[in-house]
Amino acid sequence: MVQYELMTPSLGGTSRHDGASIVLAMNHYTPSTPVEILETEYPLLVRRFDLWRDSAGAGRYRGGAGYVREYEFLDDCILTVRTSNHRYGPSGLLGGKGPRTSRTSVNPDGPDREELGILETRQMTAGSVVRWEQSGGAGYGNPLERPVEEVLEDVENGYISLESAAADYGVVIDPATRAIDWEATRARRSGPR
Repeated sequence: MVQYELMTPSLGGTSRHDGASIVLAMNHYTPSTPVEILETEYPLLVRRFDLWRDSAGAGRYRGGAGYVREYEFLDDCILTVRTSNHRYGPSGLLGGKGPRTSRTSVNPDGPDREELGILETRQMTAGSVVRWEQSGGAGYGNPLERPVEEVLEDVENGYISLESAAADYGVVIDPATRAIDWEATRARRSGPR
């Protein structure tokens, strides 16, 4: 039994829109293989499939968010990983920033954690876990020009953290109330960076 899966990336921001998250543009915007198909057809458990917070490049139009996908193998198997963006990711345009780079690891939460390279083949035993952290798309335009309300919405939707809102977008949000601190935000966005 062989399972082959395209690890879907995300798209960069454009001059009018944020990038799309977790789509494969070369295959007609095909999404990732559904969890239900994987778990019913193969001896594995999808332990996690989430957006990867702060994985997209910041910009007036941010890149699409990357994701974390984690499999636990229920049987011994051979794993071949062929991934990209581990050292370098896409570059942002016109002041936009690049996304975080990708990572692949085996047993990511255990004492025997191991980072994998871009092309590796391993014998895996039942109970082993592999985690893919796929980078997002790059940003387009100056992040300080992103409307404050859109930054708050990105925080609420889990795309970016409070720390990224302040550091990358100059938007200060109270962690308890989720209210925008307008005075601190104006100071960050107008002051030297």
